[in-house]
Amino acid sequence: MASKGIALICMTLITIMSTMISVEVMAQSDCTSTLITMASCLSFVTGSAKTPPASCCSSLSGVLQSNPRC
Repeated sequence: MASKGIALICMTLITIMSTMISVEVMAQSDCTSTLITMASCLSFVTGSAKTPPASCCSSLSGVLQSNPRC
């Protein structure tokens, strides 16, 4: 009887963890497409430009307004 209870708890935990992982993967893909809009910032981020271009600043502003979690 106790082993059925443990099995049920384990299955419940596995279901919860699977759901959490699925949500995280979806969130990452959302951020990937959002962050791609900031490609103009690469020269600044990698150190090949001393200042970010204006397009980088406007892209960052857009990301902060539309999806600040990313």
